[in-house]
Amino acid sequence: MRRVKVRASTELPQIEYHVHWMDAEEVRYRPGHDRRFRQMRAEVAAALLHSPELVILDEPTTGLDPQARANLWQHIRELRERHGATIVITTHYLDEADALSDRLVVIDHGKIVASDTQKNLKAQVAGDLVVLELARPGDAAQAAQALERAGAEGEVEVADARVSARVPSAGAALPGLVSTLDAAGIALESLDVTHPTLDDVFLSITGHRGDSA
Repeated sequence: MRRVKVRASTELPQIEYHVHWMDAEEVRYRPGHDRRFRQMRAEVAAALLHSPELVILDEPTTGLDPQARANLWQHIRELRERHGATIVITTHYLDEADALSDRLVVIDHGKIVASDTQKNLKAQVAGDLVVLELARPGDAAQAAQALERAGAEGEVEVADARVSARVPSAGAALPGLVSTLDAAGIALESLDVTHPTLDDVFLSITGHRGDSA
């Protein structure tokens, strides 16, 4: 972000107004508050002076602690909702992109490899991840067959007592899967279902996780 210099006689009152709108007054004088967070909020407030239609934020939460990061997320949402600005954010944090963006552009090694909404990008990943933790490792082969019958797409992975696969619309498939396992006498320690994340999307598109891009 750029450094902002102001003339106290003309611009300072406007900046004070925007800083107050962003609720930064209370943190400006709070001992020990995250300096990076104060700086970022002040810079965003200064950027609002001319009521821009487009705001570009480059890695806005880098170096922030979790609380400051969550607070800035909220301020970015308010910036869009209250001011109607179009906001372009660059970030390496895929959870941040998921939480704040209406549309994503995925860049890998300097090239655009995908551009769409989160929903459509996640739909490219073949289903929800279903993970079975079995009480007896010896039941793994039967459990894998049950997952296949439940509609698993791709390879069913078996690692000792852990059996996993991606199943489209897993919520609808679970009752039948559980009934099949119960009828076969297969006891479960746990059953977890995880919906696709942007990490899964990035891995599917590029072959590696986002933090290694």
